Amino acid sequence: MAHRKTRKEKIKSQARRAAYFQELNKLKEQQKELEKKVENDRVAKEKGFHIRNLKIFKDTCNVLLPYVICASISVGGIFLLQGGLPVKRDEIKKAKYTTLNIEEQGESPVLETHYGTYGIWASDPSSSIIILKSPWEEVDGEYIRYKRIYDITSNKNEIIKIILEKDYKRLFEELSEYKEEIEKANYIADENNGYSVEGNIYLRDNKDLITLPESTTKNVVITLLEIILTLGIGAAVAWNRYFDYFDSIGGTNYSYHIKIETLERDLVKLEETNKKILALTRKGRI
Repeated sequence: MAHRKTRKEKIKSQARRAAYFQELNKLKEQQKELEKKVENDRVAKEKGFHIRNLKIFKDTCNVLLPYVICASISVGGIFLLQGGLPVKRDEIKKAKYTTLNIEEQGESPVLETHYGTYGIWASDPSSSIIILKSPWEEVDGEYIRYKRIYDITSNKNEIIKIILEKDYKRLFEELSEYKEEIEKANYIADENNGYSVEGNIYLRDNKDLITLPESTTKNVVITLLEIILTLGIGAAVAWNRYFDYFDSIGGTNYSYHIKIETLERDLVKLEETNKKILALTRKGRI
């Protein structure tokens, strides 16, 4: 005959069962709270990861800013001064320079051309001055001629062409701005009586250009100069800004690792709670 539980045994059994369900419910509540907390920890970790990267990017830009500004100023300034760009060999433009030398003593005008500096570093050619003398004329028993001094500032190509053609009379008649003197003599040689011209005309033609590759030596010098300027001035500016890059990065990483540790700690708690629930459930089935 089966043993029937006494009233006292039934009360103890019910108490144990109530304690069992109470503990199980408590663990399940704890499980739900930990699951929610772990989910929040994961979200916080994900956000922290992106925030950390943004802060590192910001701090990196902050520490590089003086160097970037110095590099922009040095590269842009040297480029505007026609020094060229670093590393890459530039194309150098050169303008055509023309020089016309005229001597009075019957020598043919000498025309020389070459290509030289173009742009803001190009200095203006020397002043173009020519002296034009008219033929001798006899007036009241003496000889006179007109000496005109011209400061040539325009139409230089046309004037050079006329001089090379030795059409000095045309110049005498067409050029209007000059300083004039009168020369006198008691005797002249017939062979020297005619229009004469002397002086120099200098011309830079900015439309007649040639392009040449920059020399390797110049490019290396410019590149080294810009590196020195960028690192030297950039380091001086960065030093005076009192910005500790590594300290800032360390603080950012510390905040992120705190979130990782929090998540890992809550995952351990959740795993332990799950094990307790599993063990308690098995115990209740026995």
